[in-house]
Amino acid sequence: MAINLTVNKRAEGVKAKSLRLDGYLPAVVYGPKQAAISLSVESRAFRKALNEAGESTIIKLKGLDKEVEVLIQAVDFDAVKGSVNHADFYAVDQDRELTTGVALEFTGEAPVEKTGATVNKILHEVNVTCRPDALPNHLTISLDGLVDEESQIKISDLTIPEGVKIENDPADIVVSVTPPREEEPEIVPETEAGEEGEEGEGKEEGEEGASDDTEPTDAKPE
Repeated sequence: MAINLTVNKRAEGVKAKSLRLDGYLPAVVYGPKQAAISLSVESRAFRKALNEAGESTIIKLKGLDKEVEVLIQAVDFDAVKGSVNHADFYAVDQDRELTTGVALEFTGEAPVEKTGATVNKILHEVNVTCRPDALPNHLTISLDGLVDEESQIKISDLTIPEGVKIENDPADIVVSVTPPREEEPEIVPETEAGEEGEEGEGKEEGEEGASDDTEPTDAKPE
């Protein structure tokens, strides 16, 4: 499913700062058969397209001499404000395959979690190669089959649409299971009363020893 986004050619000499103040952001589109064009796009509209499309859904740019199908290639964010500073669009060639990242979407509940085990989602994106018209927005992975501590999901277990090839190693683990942690036995400290008793006994023995070692002295007559 493609998303429509209206853009404008950016006139030479227009400062990026002035665009942002007017609610627009600077952008550029380029590709194998597309000469680079500087653009401006309404910030809110771009944010909406980014949230819906991510980086693996075709976006149709409208407002140029002809409609251009693109992917969001790169986004530069302001580290402090979190706003978008600049965006790159990659114009796809419908006659050629492309390789890009596709998000993984996890569904269902893993029965093994009821035993206290932890489900580890190791990969959240895979690289795929396909023609632009076959590019999926995401790949769905069900966790329902994770029934015991030995369960795992590998790249080779994923279900992919026709015409799509995953470039990751088939043996790569996507989801694994960690057994529940065993509780360590509680160590009970010695009671304070016992410690005091031992200290008292030692003191009495010391006093007795001191009295035994003392020799009586004879009183001298005056």
